[in-house]
Order: sequence, then structure tokens, then C-alpha cells
Amino acid sequence: MAQPAPEATPEDLERFRIALENEIGRTTLRATARKVRMSPSGLTKFLEGSKPYGRTVARVREWYYSEAGVHRTGAPAGRASADQPGVGRRGGRHLRGA
Repeated sequence: MAQPAPEATPEDLERFRIALENEIGRTTLRATARKVRMSPSGLTKFLEGSKPYGRTVARVREWYYSEAGVHRTGAPAGRASADQPGVGRRGGRHLRGA
């Protein structure tokens, strides 16, 4: 029986999907699936928008916060957040303070 998904908002899931698509663009689907500890077909289903099982959300979240180079802390008002896709140590865009 499938586990219920841990708390993940639709925005979280979309953020995870974008980061995964970026990683696949840099590597391959198989390499990314291996990093996330999922099958390539399971990762593809997640990327296509299927409702994820709890274990899928947990694995993707773990990968996102450890491998995608982002963290959970918010940015000060008026500055880009490190949780935004493409922003962080691997994202290629680094924003400086105003």
C-alpha cells in the first residue's frame, strides 16, 4: 500500500520538478534517477505531473536540499531566495545584494 505524501505544496512539487529537469539537462535521466534513488520510469512519471507517493516526495526533497544546492531558509525581503529554481551554487545565477 502506498504511503501518503509528506507535506509538499504544489509549489514545492513544481520547484522540485524544475530542479530535476535542469539536472537531467546537465546529465541524463538515468544518472539523475540514480542520484534521487528512483527508477527512470518513476522519475519520468513524477516529472509528467503524476501525484507522487510519500516515498517519492521524501526522496526528491532529500535530493533537492542536498544535491541541488538550495536550502530551506528564506531570503531577506527584496532579495532572491535560494529556494528559487536556478539560484544557488549549481544554478549558474548568483544575485548580489542591492
